[in-house]
Amino acid sequence: MSDKDVAVNETPVLEQIGTLLRETREAKEITLDTVQEETKIRRHYLQALEQGKKELLPGDVYLKGFLKNYANFLGLPGEELVRRYSQSQDQENKATPEHISWKVPSESNRYRRQIVVPIMLLVILIMAGLGLTRMIKAPNSGPISPPPAANEPPPSLPEISDPNIDTNQETLPGESIVQTVLDTPTEIVYKVSADSLQVKLTINSDRCWVASRIDDSAETSETLTTGSSRTLSAKDKIWLRAGNPHVLDLTVNGVHLGVAGQPGQPRNIIFECLRS
Repeated sequence: MSDKDVAVNETPVLEQIGTLLRETREAKEITLDTVQEETKIRRHYLQALEQGKKELLPGDVYLKGFLKNYANFLGLPGEELVRRYSQSQDQENKATPEHISWKVPSESNRYRRQIVVPIMLLVILIMAGLGLTRMIKAPNSGPISPPPAANEPPPSLPEISDPNIDTNQETLPGESIVQTVLDTPTEIVYKVSADSLQVKLTINSDRCWVASRIDDSAETSETLTTGSSRTLSAKDKIWLRAGNPHVLDLTVNGVHLGVAGQPGQPRNIIFECLRS
């Protein structure tokens, strides 16, 4: 082997690739300005590639991308050149880089790649699917409540015999439990777990005609305007009829219920005590 061959073989792989890029470009009489315009890679990065100056390029990820695009533009095998460069980085200081030569992959190699790559992708997808399934089936790792003390009785819940009562209402400590028994566009019925009733009526805007009956008393009615409010108290039952319920705001025994209904639809609102 001549001294010239030894020198070529000891040339870093990136410099060999750069020489190949430059010689191919010059053989095709293409300027760096043309390459820059077509590949959108800046001219000084193209020069750094041709000179094999890794330190002038912005990291390995960009280097490989530039190399692949530049080589493909010149009609060279970009992926193969990137692979050769990557191998040289992995084997740095372990083996002497070989002189770059390009040969077209055989049909058998192409066939193996066409089979192996889809199989690898399928395996990755299966593994990802199994991991997602485990995440979905994993129990929720929320905080664990301590067991009750030995002499402490478990908390008791109010017993409700009516199967139509909605027990999903949330309440704060000290508030009455308000449950919806019936809810239609023309009527809504509330059961309130308390010994008495106190309903506050507030008009948010416009005006609302309101009729009311307290327990067994006679019916009364009045028109309430914006900002006005009334508080009605009863032992067992309060019946209301609102002509413009969407402006009527309701609160019963400190529990805010919101507006009484929809615009343009008069509605009956009934509150009944539910004693334990």
